[in-house]
Amino acid sequence: LWDEVMSVSLPELEVLDMSRNSFRYLPQGFLRGMTALSTLQLNQNCLKTFSLMEDEPLLFLQLMDLSQNRLANLNVSVNRLEKLNHFNISFNELQSVPSDLFAKMP
Repeated sequence: LWDEVMSVSLPELEVLDMSRNSFRYLPQGFLRGMTALSTLQLNQNCLKTFSLMEDEPLLFLQLMDLSQNRLANLNVSVNRLEKLNHFNISFNELQSVPSDLFAKMP
């Protein structure tokens, strides 16, 4: 599944709803080609870790829902998430979050 998806570029995609599945992980760079994404819903999966790096430029992302997973590790660089106004990480297994996570959010 992931090999096929990784070769796809979706620069026009605005909403990605992958909620209520059984995803345990997303491959590194999975969101890289989705530059117009405004809504990312990954809630109610089995994700244990989630990473969003600088080379995944989600300049238009307004809503990110990672709730109801099994997240223990959150590695999110939010320097480019200036439009984010809804960020749900409730009902996970997080012990801590990066110290700068909320520093640049609106």
